[in-house]
Amino acid sequence: MKRQRFLVIFVLSLVLGILFSTATIYAQAPSPAVIESFTIENIDGSDVTNGPLMAGATYTVSLEINVGVDLAKNKLILATSMQKVEDVYWHLENGYLGIDTETWQPGRSTIEFDTVKGIAQLTLKGSVSSDYTSERLPNDDYIHLIKPIPLVTLSLGPDGTLLDEYSVEVVDQAIVSYQQALIEKSSLLQTADADPKYEELVAEVIALAEGLSSKGYVQNAIDLLDTIPGSASDFPIPVSENSSLPYLAAIIVLAILQQITGINIVIYYAPKIFLKAGFESDSTAFFASVIVGIVNFSATIVALWIIDKVGRKPLLLYGTIGMGISLLLAGLAFHAQIGGFAILIPILSYILFFAIGQGPVVWVLISEIFPTKIRGRAMSIAIMALWISCFAVSQTFPWLLETFEEGAFYLYAGICVVTVIFVWRFVIETKGKTLEEIEKLWKV
Repeated sequence: MKRQRFLVIFVLSLVLGILFSTATIYAQAPSPAVIESFTIENIDGSDVTNGPLMAGATYTVSLEINVGVDLAKNKLILATSMQKVEDVYWHLENGYLGIDTETWQPGRSTIEFDTVKGIAQLTLKGSVSSDYTSERLPNDDYIHLIKPIPLVTLSLGPDGTLLDEYSVEVVDQAIVSYQQALIEKSSLLQTADADPKYEELVAEVIALAEGLSSKGYVQNAIDLLDTIPGSASDFPIPVSENSSLPYLAAIIVLAILQQITGINIVIYYAPKIFLKAGFESDSTAFFASVIVGIVNFSATIVALWIIDKVGRKPLLLYGTIGMGISLLLAGLAFHAQIGGFAILIPILSYILFFAIGQGPVVWVLISEIFPTKIRGRAMSIAIMALWISCFAVSQTFPWLLETFEEGAFYLYAGICVVTVIFVWRFVIETKGKTLEEIEKLWKV
């Protein structure tokens, strides 16, 4: 029993002794020296102690080293990874006794000095290598990665035991440009009231850019972010199908009006119109029809050149007004039974005004005015309405011409008046607008 007690007491005493000895060793062996304060200034004097630093830039580092003990047989080693920009790296700012200013070599990136108790105040001036954060690839592209640089390391010789160090992250202009672009695009995503599917797409683009940047492909990440609009106002807005119905109805009405103002009856029945107007033979009437086709083609080429300069709505308005006046003149010529050029000139004028107005503009509006979400279906419906109207007009015109003669032209002229009012009141101008800007017109 006594043996067991003795053994327990011995083991406890041994453990307590080991613990006490370890604590005493740590208490009695503090670090010989530490970097007590550290500041970094840019070349313009601004404080950049917290970083990041810029590759290729020059900096001045002010530091204090607290040497806590005298170690006559050991040297302190101070080193930097920066590049030299002047004759020397180091400047001693006080009278610290461990540094002999007559024998030390401040022009080297690494200096040694005696371990003498006290405070050593030094400044260090140098630059970060311009290619510190970049690496050239075999294909001549570059990768850019944020890297820490050990500006100052403090070691104890002769073994070089590390006592303290101060490191700061380094970036370059490509990385900064990417970070600015990322902040800008991410903030846009937070503030934009865009279509949810588009927001998901933008978020995926940002995530892909972040992935590229993390691997160093910063320029590719910037190019990817540049595909995102630079303003929240350029983001597609949510569009409900109910909000699209008024605009869809307006374009369908415009497509129908394009046909019931009579264009295709003039093209289809030109020979018959000219014969009834007094042209002497089928060949003469056919030749007049050829002239109609030439005028139509030529005026369409002119319209393609001016449509983005003048605008859609003005061409529609002035073209339709010209069509109505031409039809009215043609009807008056029929009524007065004046044939030949008295009929040909108004008909050619009608074709001319159509070819620079309703002809190209209606098709342009159909193709660009609908939002992406409904564009395919909406265009199909509008074009279907257009060709149904074309069929109806082409089937009824022969009867109208035989029955009412000039009255048919008066009817189509009246429809031109209705078209002018409709265009002025309901058709929007899309000249100079992107598809995204046009799509914003659909916002509820």
